[in-house]
Amino acid sequence: MNNSEIRHLLNKYWETETSLEEEKLLKQYFSSGNVSEEFQEYSPLFDFYATELSRTSELNESSGISLLEKQKKSNVIHLRKAIIGVAAAGLIAFSVFWMKSEVDSGAQFANTYHEVEDPEEALKITKDALAFLSINFDKSSKKINKDLGNIKSAQIFK
Repeated sequence: MNNSEIRHLLNKYWETETSLEEEKLLKQYFSSGNVSEEFQEYSPLFDFYATELSRTSELNESSGISLLEKQKKSNVIHLRKAIIGVAAAGLIAFSVFWMKSEVDSGAQFANTYHEVEDPEEALKITKDALAFLSINFDKSSKKINKDLGNIKSAQIFK
């Protein structure tokens, strides 16, 4: 190869426009040992590529990891991410649907109250509501006291 061809290939290489065949030609040229003075400054770069390529292939051979095994593992990880993403999207869609139905069902009861004009009737309704709360509060406090008695008898907290 003459200098003009190498110069042209290097220009294409720096612009990332070379094909694999052209890059092989450059690697062969720089590994041949007959590198022109004009291109000596690029020789260490291509030597580095060659040594790193050999190190990588030695590492893969010594560890027993093949490219196919790496790709299979990568595909499994991508599949898991996809499944998790679909599940999350489904959960969000379900939540939105459920919340919308709750809001719609709440709208049915929004206009069911009525305003009491008679003070006696308002007092009676208030007393009934407070009695209802009092009865339920008594029931729950009795249950809590019973449960606390069970905890104390179990002697968990000393």
